[in-house]
Amino acid sequence: MFNCGYKENEVHWYLMLSKSSRTNNMKTQIEIVVSSKTRWWQVMILLITTLLTTTFIYILIIPLTLWGMYGSGASSDSILESPFAIFIAEWLPLILALTFLILSFYINLRKGNLGKAKSFIIVAPVLLISYLFRVPILNVMFDIFQS
Repeated sequence: MFNCGYKENEVHWYLMLSKSSRTNNMKTQIEIVVSSKTRWWQVMILLITTLLTTTFIYILIIPLTLWGMYGSGASSDSILESPFAIFIAEWLPLILALTFLILSFYINLRKGNLGKAKSFIIVAPVLLISYLFRVPILNVMFDIFQS
């Protein structure tokens, strides 16, 4: 299955111990996840898929949804200039992607797939940093395809 650095019995024993005990030893759990081995291609596929999905939502889904709900005109412009609509239009793709990554990390951690769980944690900061620089990245992409 996955080469996590630990034998399967040790991982399941640790997960059973953490469920039964009242105090979680967070340091031990972090050490196990950090020391687990993950495959580079798994991280790259997850990173590319997450980046493309987030970009698709940001460029296509959000504008089409807002246009479909409010249409075009003076009243829709005043609605779309509200702070709440601007927040939704700018940050909803990142919130959705990070929620997916955090939930997937938690699910894989509970199942004992530590290699997969670690790949979700690696992708989250990369996605966050690339999303903060989304406007310059998208401008470069559009400039390349226009020339």
